[in-house]
Amino acid sequence: MAEPFPWREAMRFGFGTLRLSPDQFWSMTMHELHAAMEAHGSDHEPVLNRRDLQNIMAAHPDQHAQQKR
Repeated sequence: MAEPFPWREAMRFGFGTLRLSPDQFWSMTMHELHAAMEAHGSDHEPVLNRRDLQNIMAAHPDQHAQQKR
């Protein structure tokens, strides 16, 4: 008998790791979700989270954006 699809793991990955909205998550095909999960496998570098990106942006502000202010 086939194992049931791991919805809890898929949702945790989609909402937590990819930060997808519910509409984005539920509109993905199984092939797209599987490819995204493979791309973020343990052999890959960790994905940058929002807080880390904001810290990097604060430490290294865009020169062009500062000139517009």
